[in-house]
Amino acid sequence: LTTSFDGNDSLDVTLEAGEGDATLQEMDLTDTGDSVNVGTIGYTRSVGDYLTFYVSPAGGGAGSELFNTACAYEGQTNVLDDCANSWTGMDLGFTASALSAAVDVGNGLGLAFGYEGSDDSTGLGTDEAIDVYALNASYLKDNYGFSYTYLDSETLQAQSFNAFYTPTIDRFPSISFGLEWLHQDDDAVLGITSENDEASHYFIGAQFDNLGNGTLGASVGSKELYRENADAETMWEAYYAYNYADGITITPVIFVKENAAINTDDETGIILKTSFEF
Repeated sequence: LTTSFDGNDSLDVTLEAGEGDATLQEMDLTDTGDSVNVGTIGYTRSVGDYLTFYVSPAGGGAGSELFNTACAYEGQTNVLDDCANSWTGMDLGFTASALSAAVDVGNGLGLAFGYEGSDDSTGLGTDEAIDVYALNASYLKDNYGFSYTYLDSETLQAQSFNAFYTPTIDRFPSISFGLEWLHQDDDAVLGITSENDEASHYFIGAQFDNLGNGTLGASVGSKELYRENADAETMWEAYYAYNYADGITITPVIFVKENAAINTDDETGIILKTSFEF
């Protein structure tokens, strides 16, 4: 649900329902049982030609709402759809209030700030609460772009770099790249020591737009952040988003997920997703 009060703002409320999260985690599906829940509440407002604000009061919004990520790839699975921004994307999995501000400097250059704070009895910005801050800088042109994001919290610091290039030659794909790395403080409960407190995450994707009556894409990346003393487990995906009719898109997806654990087989999955727009 979307409404505007004066044309320079937007109040957005998302309702969600479903029971799919436990059965198909690769698609990041909603799991609400038999109820219909409010998924996100967010308010965005532009001030002048260059400044934009966003706030989400305990409504599931992200502090990265106004960030620009230099990625032209439209990922389908939960692992590869964030272009290697699993932490710097600020989707941290706890109930939080969020705010973000962005400045359009001009000539493709943008700067943004994001904040998320745990929305519970500990309060926002207190010593007891979980507070996460991030800065994003981007330089985006019509057929190429770069972005860098830095995130800081009480226990970890994360950084990501993204870039994309779209050739002006017909029938050549856009290429997107992402790399994320983080440092986490020692934590005996999680088994984090000075020997494994660094982790990384990578992504490479190619996408053919307007191929036939749809979009063809394929990508590869690490299945999750991998520690400095461990090998990366890899995930691949390929998809074709076919425009079946006005407002209807049918997307077959195939993915392969590597599992390095002993006695654990690699996974191969095929998904058929249909999207309706009214």
